[in-house]
Amino acid sequence: MQKWPFKIEYLNQQGHGVTKIADQLAIIPKTLVDEEGTAKVLRENKKTKFLEIDEIKNQSDRRIKPQCQYYSNCHGCQLQHMNYADEIEFKKKQFTHSLNSLFQNYEIKIIKSDKHRYNYRNRVQLHYDLNCKKIGFQNPFTGLITPISNCILANENIQAAIDKFMAHDIWHELVPPTEPKKGHIEFYDIGQKVHQTWNQPHGSKGFTQVNTLLNEQVKKILAQTHKESKFGNTLELFAGNGNLTNHLKLTKRVCVDFYNEAQGSFINLNLYDKNALDRFKFSHSSKYKTLILDPPRKGFNQLAQWAQELEPKQIIYMSCNYHSALKDIENLNGYQLKEVYLIDFFPNTHHFEALIILQRA
Repeated sequence: MQKWPFKIEYLNQQGHGVTKIADQLAIIPKTLVDEEGTAKVLRENKKTKFLEIDEIKNQSDRRIKPQCQYYSNCHGCQLQHMNYADEIEFKKKQFTHSLNSLFQNYEIKIIKSDKHRYNYRNRVQLHYDLNCKKIGFQNPFTGLITPISNCILANENIQAAIDKFMAHDIWHELVPPTEPKKGHIEFYDIGQKVHQTWNQPHGSKGFTQVNTLLNEQVKKILAQTHKESKFGNTLELFAGNGNLTNHLKLTKRVCVDFYNEAQGSFINLNLYDKNALDRFKFSHSSKYKTLILDPPRKGFNQLAQWAQELEPKQIIYMSCNYHSALKDIENLNGYQLKEVYLIDFFPNTHHFEALIILQRA
């Protein structure tokens, strides 16, 4: 396999090193700016080469040794070769660049946990392939599985469940016969017990944030915001188990999501249905002082319609994809930015959560 020389020019939004090789854009994960070395092509198209490190000959003085034994081959994490301060600065720079397109020079508040960069995940998904008897994390560039027996991001309960599942190297016999030869298993710690699900969507046992400690920090922010501005009648969209509001004493709370069983203040509704707003209004016509939402990565492009109809005085938008969140907010009329937070829910990866608080101008 041909080895290509490289020198990294900058990092992209995923934290991968970027340069040019043979007049093509070259993406090389787990590198830092100005590092030089050689790399091997994993796949390519007409415009871009996707490579992996062969050797780093000129290493950045900011590089640190990853703690994970699988890091060089596993793509579950992208930033373990950065110290934590540099990781936070990288994420802040990415968020600031996009935020400035809507709100100039606004301070981003950082919520992080220096003591818990590892062992924080309460949910881990592993891919398996019975044909080659491999289980682990899947390479997004090749689709191949990197076998693992432990994950240093998993919390103690999850890791204990993985250890038990992997014991005696007979995990492949535990795959239900009704499941496909290739797929994934999710280990999900909900406090009392670690559940296992096969080939189901993320959080099929009920969505929760993967970082319990940082989730509590978010709830404290919302509690303080509630104390200062009084949420009043509150509508929570994409509410899951009501995570963002279940700790608050509210005048009225309505939670909306695609529930299998909904009761009381929890409303079963597919919010992406084009008629969702009309269906909601049919049985819930009152106005809401506060609108809170935490949609999937693709965002909620109907937000402007809901805001126009319900006229909330404040909107609180939690998002794992700040690009889609800012796109949704751009379509709002009559709201100004009050506070914005970068919540580092996913240390060692390029992911983070944005918490954006807006109020009617």
